[in-house]
Amino acid sequence: MKFNKKLTTPEKAKHFIKDLVINDLDFHFDTPAIEIFKGRLSELEIEQLQIRVNEIFKLLDDPFKYSVFYGNLYYGDPIAFKKLFNFIYKK
Repeated sequence: MKFNKKLTTPEKAKHFIKDLVINDLDFHFDTPAIEIFKGRLSELEIEQLQIRVNEIFKLLDDPFKYSVFYGNLYYGDPIAFKKLFNFIYKK
């Protein structure tokens, strides 16, 4: 997963959170990305991920609810989750 694209709309922020869940990279956004991903991602990826998380907080009132919601759906039934997400967001 790439972290280099700026998030400019709430929809893009939601998509990004969804992609984190699908790629097993979701985490509690209050924890600095370096604490979670040191040794798992490169320093550049961690820096870019933290920038995206900061953008998420500017775009969404409660990013945690999307992370929890998408995580609950995905870990319960990954195929149904992807179909539902694509239906809702017309992808």
